Amino acid sequence: MTEQGLPNMIDVTKLLADQSSLTILTFLMDGRFHTVHEIAKVATIKDQTASYHLKKFYNEGWLDYYKRGKFVYYQLSNLDIAHLIEQLMVISPKKLTQSYHQRVALNKIAYCRSCYNHMAGKVGVDCYDYLINSGFLVGFQDELQLTSNGQEFFQSLGIDISKEKKTRILLNHVWIGQNAVFTYLVDWEGCFWTNV
Repeated sequence: MTEQGLPNMIDVTKLLADQSSLTILTFLMDGRFHTVHEIAKVATIKDQTASYHLKKFYNEGWLDYYKRGKFVYYQLSNLDIAHLIEQLMVISPKKLTQSYHQRVALNKIAYCRSCYNHMAGKVGVDCYDYLINSGFLVGFQDELQLTSNGQEFFQSLGIDISKEKKTRILLNHVWIGQNAVFTYLVDWEGCFWTNV
């Protein structure tokens, strides 16, 4: 029998207290596998330093990896870590960009980005607004419902709604079948998806 105890939040906050660690985790929020070298390049650190951070994350159960030849590929292991980083972004004070390249990078991610398994940024919000304004989604407080017109719309895109075996409910995501398509980004509210 495993002994229950209080969560050790100190160790988690220590892992997040380093800029390189946060940069790595933020980069991995796209939900894809990346090599150690790709991760190191984005975090502007050496490959060995990236490996050090990645090993700590893996030991905490935050990452999955696989080897192919001489390369090791890493990916976030679940949505919980992505949600943690998203929530830290919401509550953190904003810092002025220091350079032209930082401003360009910030504008790109504010416009459109893949965040773990959903679309985010202005494009994500615009798509959500389109679905609401077109009558494909109907919102009731914190619940979203797919209308019959919405079902026809998604089927015209090749997304077979009838294959959905159960309703997926997840904060910050709109689910269609097994795929998260959009994030409800307005005020970072949680929303629930149900099929009408």
